[in-house]
Amino acid sequence: MKYLRENSHSRHSGMILSGIQSYAITDSVERFGSDSSGFQLRACPVVILNGDCRSGRRLRNDEDMCHLAIKKILLAFLAFLLCTTSDVHAGISIIGGLSREKVAQPGETYQGTIILGNNGTVLEEVKVFQSDYLFFADGSNRYDKPGTVPRSNGGWITLSPTRLTIAPQEQVLVDYTVKVPADPNLTGTYWSMVVIEPIPDAHSDGGAEKGKIKVGITQVIRYGIQVMTHIGDTGSYKVKILDKSFIQKEGKSILQIDIENIGERWLMPSVWAELYNEKGRQMGRFEGTQLRIYPGTSIRQQIDLTGVPKGQYKALIVIDNGDEHVFGAQYQLAF
Repeated sequence: MKYLRENSHSRHSGMILSGIQSYAITDSVERFGSDSSGFQLRACPVVILNGDCRSGRRLRNDEDMCHLAIKKILLAFLAFLLCTTSDVHAGISIIGGLSREKVAQPGETYQGTIILGNNGTVLEEVKVFQSDYLFFADGSNRYDKPGTVPRSNGGWITLSPTRLTIAPQEQVLVDYTVKVPADPNLTGTYWSMVVIEPIPDAHSDGGAEKGKIKVGITQVIRYGIQVMTHIGDTGSYKVKILDKSFIQKEGKSILQIDIENIGERWLMPSVWAELYNEKGRQMGRFEGTQLRIYPGTSIRQQIDLTGVPKGQYKALIVIDNGDEHVFGAQYQLAF
């Protein structure tokens, strides 16, 4: 295990993805969100309920009444938490970006390093494992067993170590080795995810006295580092617009476009819309968000057109990968 002393405050890139969090009794039910440019995975809080329903004075012989009462108390407590709790920041952080990419050839082996830091005040234990990763325009994600997805490089990657402890204010190196198969048919982009998961304290669900209820919350933040392998300059670049619509959202006029990568190479395109009125005059260029799109995945672009006067327009949608690969589509819009 390799350790580095942290001499300065460090920050990790990416975004903590949260939303309405789910709760579970004595187990973690995870709800993942995604950011295709690299992200952190936040597991939901775990509500730990200890105690023996059958101990002490019982109001009724029906054991279900005891369970029902506990559930009511728990639900009330959780409703309070949803309104009052704030984000909990773990001591573990990723030093550097949340994605790694390399251009390699079939049969080539290369190495990389992920630096983990502990910015907290207590010893942290983490485990390191792999997952496949897909995301789609409707907001859904898939975290499959590594090597399941056709374009996964999960089976090419070896991690070391896979479980480690990090002292406060220290940094640790996790090494990974990627061994690309010597297969001449490999083409385009292959990828998977290395997941860093802090391990909660083992005593978090213990310590309750017999006949008493103990409620606690454990929150775990997972970090996903995307590891990409591009096979030389091979692979086709193709996109498909799956759907387009004009919606009103939070008082804004939004042009919504779902884009799928149907090629073999990953894309990181800039997306924008150019509007032209009935006289052919350009009314402006309206920017979307630059997002990564792997082969077989899709994204949703929402372009703000608020302030554009009502009327008939010709919309030119441009998907520019920043190189010679530029795609376009033309539509009629009516406000």
